[in-house]
Amino acid sequence: MQRFARFIKIVSVISLVLFTVRCAGKVIKDDHLFNVTYYEFESLQPSEFQNKIETLQGIIQKKPAAPDAARAHIQLAFLYSHYRNPSPDYPRALGQLEKYASLDPEGGKQAYVQDRLRMLKEIAAYTVANEDLKGKTEQMKKEIARLDKENTEMKEKLERLKYLDIELEEKRKLVK
Repeated sequence: MQRFARFIKIVSVISLVLFTVRCAGKVIKDDHLFNVTYYEFESLQPSEFQNKIETLQGIIQKKPAAPDAARAHIQLAFLYSHYRNPSPDYPRALGQLEKYASLDPEGGKQAYVQDRLRMLKEIAAYTVANEDLKGKTEQMKKEIARLDKENTEMKEKLERLKYLDIELEEKRKLVK
């Protein structure tokens, strides 16, 4: 009986250790992808972003296996939204991150990916709103220019009317 109890304890401990190692490996693997991807571009100079983006787009166009495509999509998302990128494109970063999440559903469920997706969605919404405001600003500038021109014309007409009124008044005085 003691042997059986001891055997159960040993099997339980081994099972617990294996389960813990397996779970830890998964978490480390998932976090590793994001850390490697992020820090891989840390030394990238602003002038190098466009070349790296074009290289990754070429990889995606060759239709590689799903893991390679997923990795390329997340790398593009990081590149498009990287703080050192001289011309960030947040809507494209969002699209690439969404493609990554669709190719790697497990990775797409990670808190880091979900957090970044939400931030990029907010930024994309603000970008669209900003573009709309820029368009409205241009329309208002045109309207202001038109009103200024109209105002100037009205002032000129008022000056002419004033001058005509003065002339008429002088002619009346002469007639009397």
